[in-house]
Amino acid sequence: MVGEPPSFRLDPELRSWVADCLTKSGLGAALAPQLIDLIEHSIAIFLAAQACPPGTDREVHDALRELWLLAHEEDPPVGVLRGRIARLPPKALSYIGSRAVHLIPRLFPGQSVDPGFVTWAANASGPDLVEALRTLTAVGGRIVPGRSRGNGKRSKSKLEPVIGEQVRGIAETAPSGGRPPHEDQDTLVMHLAIDWCRATGQPPNQGRSDATGFGELVHSVFDWLGELGATQALRRYWRIVNSAEKTQIPGGEEIR
Repeated sequence: MVGEPPSFRLDPELRSWVADCLTKSGLGAALAPQLIDLIEHSIAIFLAAQACPPGTDREVHDALRELWLLAHEEDPPVGVLRGRIARLPPKALSYIGSRAVHLIPRLFPGQSVDPGFVTWAANASGPDLVEALRTLTAVGGRIVPGRSRGNGKRSKSKLEPVIGEQVRGIAETAPSGGRPPHEDQDTLVMHLAIDWCRATGQPPNQGRSDATGFGELVHSVFDWLGELGATQALRRYWRIVNSAEKTQIPGGEEIR
């Protein structure tokens, strides 16, 4: 079980900076206290993750792939799905959570994941949970040729999920056993985006520079932590978001 991260607190000057980021986006500085509380928690998680890695890339891929496969069964086991979600590796949960912020309101108008995705999943109806997992765990599917059985024969081809641009069974995209580069930074940006949505009720504006309020917030947090590469981290984050927004809703229209 993952314990609570150590506490982290912004000083008065940095708190004022957060308020300025909200103002830059045309939002009221009155939202700053709630956003600051969320940011402090996300920074604490980042610092704890650096000291205690959240799992290998393969472990994360395996966990998400298993959810995708279960959700696509003829009679999906809803109880098992809820249990698997509660035990997801931190990075896998961050991956789903960051996508859920944008996609849950589109899949189910009037719903949000403000309390967190685990809480939403625990209270969602069975059909809603299954439909959400089919969309959130992967950005689509890809036909993978069956394995060679000799004499020119192959086993049956199968559909595999595309998770983080990786597909099981295709060598050039197979997940590695080690942690991918920039993993902690990417998770931090995902958490900050979720924090922004929860505090303001609005998704952050896109952009990889500090020209937007959210962009300035990310660049500032990276500066406070002595981390390089805020621009690149934002670029990677928006690439994931834009890919998610083009995901095909099962039985519905393409999300854009």
